[in-house]
Amino acid sequence: MRKWGIVLVLLLTACSEPPRYDGPEPTTPAPEPPAQGALYGRVIHESGTGAPRAAVGLRQWTDGEVFALLFTSGLSCVITCPQADYVKQTPEGAYSFPTEKVQGKELSIVAQYPGGAEAEVFFEKSASPQRVPDLVLWEPRPQVKKIGNYALVSWPNRKGSTFTVYADKNGQVSRPTRGTARLVPDWRLGSDVYVRAASKDGDVKYLHRTIAVPAPVTRRPQTGGDCLEVTNRRRAVLPYGDSIQISRDGKTFTTTKVPDPEWGVRNTVLSEDVRYVCGREVALW
Repeated sequence: MRKWGIVLVLLLTACSEPPRYDGPEPTTPAPEPPAQGALYGRVIHESGTGAPRAAVGLRQWTDGEVFALLFTSGLSCVITCPQADYVKQTPEGAYSFPTEKVQGKELSIVAQYPGGAEAEVFFEKSASPQRVPDLVLWEPRPQVKKIGNYALVSWPNRKGSTFTVYADKNGQVSRPTRGTARLVPDWRLGSDVYVRAASKDGDVKYLHRTIAVPAPVTRRPQTGGDCLEVTNRRRAVLPYGDSIQISRDGKTFTTTKVPDPEWGVRNTVLSEDVRYVCGREVALW
């Protein structure tokens, strides 16, 4: 039997507000939720205290929807995610779904916390009542520091994770890394920034998304692809493809072939009048 693990994602929800508990939250460790209904579980903060203010929803998936979600790293719910059926938690941070609401086999429970944190667990229906793994909210805010034409995005470490930087409007803006910082061309951000952490523990798979923070304001060259402003570094290094686009004004771009060297990656020296260079993951040395 296939096992879908926990996917924890931190994001801002653009949908209408689901029902949620709005009273004070407990300050003591969350108790074990009572076994009831077809599915039951709890939402907690990393401190172990309950998070009853999170709205909790059940999603029921088809095989095609699950494949699409995994293919997009769980970040394209506007297109691929089924509508969630929400319930309100108890003041202790426990929830349950009755048998009549659970029809599918491929299921997920999503918890949406005020302010942007979201956690989701994916699993197969196997018993009734079935204990759902804890939804643990991960709530750091990445740090974004402007350095010249770049933005240094950093975040707390999470053991065993691979991290990727995203922007709300522009999608993925960095390659995955095991480190806790990425230097990203600032024009690529253009909207709120967050970090996704992916990890695996046996058969359980995790995705975590930080709360989004504002990106530095900058002007983007009028072209697609990865573009950099050329300043003191004039050697363009191209790890993918065989050509770059160069511009002297940020509006008109010319395609230039980059020769294949005897060893190493393709690279070329840009003339003094070139202001912008574009190409897939192009870098300046």
